[in-house]
Amino acid sequence: MTLTIQDLGALGEFFGSIAVLVTLIYLAFQTRQNTMAIRAQLDSARIGAVQELLLAAATSTELQEALEEDRVGEVTINQNRRDQWWSAMLANSQWQHANQRLLPSAFPEGRGTTIARMFRRYRSMESWWEIAKPSYLPEFVEWVEDQRTKAT
Repeated sequence: MTLTIQDLGALGEFFGSIAVLVTLIYLAFQTRQNTMAIRAQLDSARIGAVQELLLAAATSTELQEALEEDRVGEVTINQNRRDQWWSAMLANSQWQHANQRLLPSAFPEGRGTTIARMFRRYRSMESWWEIAKPSYLPEFVEWVEDQRTKAT
């Protein structure tokens, strides 16, 4: 049996299509692994940022004083430091919910209790939230508003 140029071309096309299919499968696998690695790096960076945020609250006497001054019943407020704190806390909450792709109904109950307690405990939370809420996702705003209602 002799192969003609046409037969060799058809064979080459067949093996080429198999090679393309194998390459596509390999690239899909590599893309998935890369996506998981990037997600792990982002989670690690977020956890580091939250640790720094909590460490700042634990070690910064200025922030501790600002939060203590802001408690209901006190008179003075260190507004700049406090606003940075609220912004960081709520931005972290929103990021967690968006990253986990949770609907508002599936947000963790413990997080809602924390938000509600913040509205009850700190008088500046109300005014700060009114100014800041346009910068958050609508689903997150709706959820925080629900927690705020529970706090009153």
